[in-house]
Amino acid sequence: MKSYDQFKEFYSEELFAELLVLDGIRRDILKKCGFTLVILILLAGLVSLLLAIDSIESVAFVFVSWTLCLVGCFFAVWYFTKDYRATFKSMIIEPMIRFIDQNLKYAPEGSIDIITFRRAEIFERYVNMFDGEDLVSGKVDKTKVLFSEVKAQYQDDESGDSVLSSVALALAQRNPFLALWALIRKQKHNVFNGLFFVADFHKSFYGKILVMPDKAEKFLGRFGSLMQSHNFIHGELMKMDNAEFEKEFVVYGTDQIQARYVLTPLIMEKILDFRKKTGEAIFLSFKDSMLYIAVSCRSNKFEPPYFKSLVDYIDTYHYFQDLILFIGIVDEFNLNTRIWTKE
Repeated sequence: MKSYDQFKEFYSEELFAELLVLDGIRRDILKKCGFTLVILILLAGLVSLLLAIDSIESVAFVFVSWTLCLVGCFFAVWYFTKDYRATFKSMIIEPMIRFIDQNLKYAPEGSIDIITFRRAEIFERYVNMFDGEDLVSGKVDKTKVLFSEVKAQYQDDESGDSVLSSVALALAQRNPFLALWALIRKQKHNVFNGLFFVADFHKSFYGKILVMPDKAEKFLGRFGSLMQSHNFIHGELMKMDNAEFEKEFVVYGTDQIQARYVLTPLIMEKILDFRKKTGEAIFLSFKDSMLYIAVSCRSNKFEPPYFKSLVDYIDTYHYFQDLILFIGIVDEFNLNTRIWTKE
């Protein structure tokens, strides 16, 4: 993996000039967004002043005008920033990935597919809505890897027709507030939002092993441990011979021997270390001789800033650190080792 000094040189020689250009674009975007916002607010305010609020119809019209103002603001921000995001990723993130490893490919609009996500069987809830971006794929030495940001959700059983019926009913009752609520009320529920990593594991094994954050025992003590032991969806509860690992994670699997074959003392230490480096909740699945890792993230990792300068070495280095963290899983978990059964 590339060192800190190597990245510093790469930043000075290749990224700095590009960041200066992009920062100029960013400032122009802020000016355009600000001007558009002022114009839309003035128009909506003018409509409000011209209308005498003496009937339900005028209240509704004023409400609609301010709603359209809000929608217009969101559209303007999207329109002015969409090319900026794409340009940032092609000028900064993609060269950074090539700098780390020439064998890796980057697709800003690409994502791990929903079938691969489901195959890991990490999350109990069946995901039927799925989106992602920033796909990195290729080979790190002998090991095939891919990872991307993903957003996995499930949708309520209520159909789109019933939502439209609720909107129509609210409008018929001359209640624009109820109509808007019926239209925008949450029909989606988050299952997972973060980075999802997939790689060929370096050992052949059968069955499934899940490593998950041990939240129940942390908060509920022995009762939590009892609840974990009766989780029939994930499989049999496995007890591992590492006190710190047991404190942080709970392990489920289909076979005790296989679990210890895969989760060696070294691998458990590597998982603990990876958890500390991410500072986030992590989930691992070992299945069909593959390794799946899901890392919860509270924000998108590879997005450009809008309200602060791009020309900041520390901020740019954070992008590099995030990429190194995931690309480095191959070396961290010794996935290129092919001693006994896996080539």
